[in-house]
Amino acid sequence: MESLNRTEVEFLFVVSWFIWKERSNHLHNNKFERSEQTLSKAESFLEVYQAATRNKVSPHVQLPMPSSTAIWSPPGSGLKLNVDATINNQKGQAGLGCIIRNSSGDVMAAASTKRACLGSVEVAEALAILEGIHLAKESGLHLTLIESDSANVVSYI
Repeated sequence: MESLNRTEVEFLFVVSWFIWKERSNHLHNNKFERSEQTLSKAESFLEVYQAATRNKVSPHVQLPMPSSTAIWSPPGSGLKLNVDATINNQKGQAGLGCIIRNSSGDVMAAASTKRACLGSVEVAEALAILEGIHLAKESGLHLTLIESDSANVVSYI
């Protein structure tokens, strides 16, 4: 993967989080939002965050917070790999994300990338798991748990 500057990393994480949040709302709450709305919310949040962290606004400004927050459950011990993926069949690409955390929730390693993918979301989730396993190996980390929101992919493994 190529190196990203701070602004690009911030953009990547904020947009990824908003996409994940929207996908979760769609899957679990049957709510749907247009992608343009999701991107607009992410950009607005990022603008306020960047202004606040670069001392352009009062430290007392309230950042817009999402209405619900997902709860991450730590592994009992060892390291947990969480992955997620999305596909754009028109472009033949998948966006893959993975994060490895310890039982305290500390991030040990994280990565995101794009890959060619002309398959289903399940294929993209499997690619994300593979990317996470490669990340763990490159980082010298031993995984004890892998988590994906695709039950089918997890059951195949």
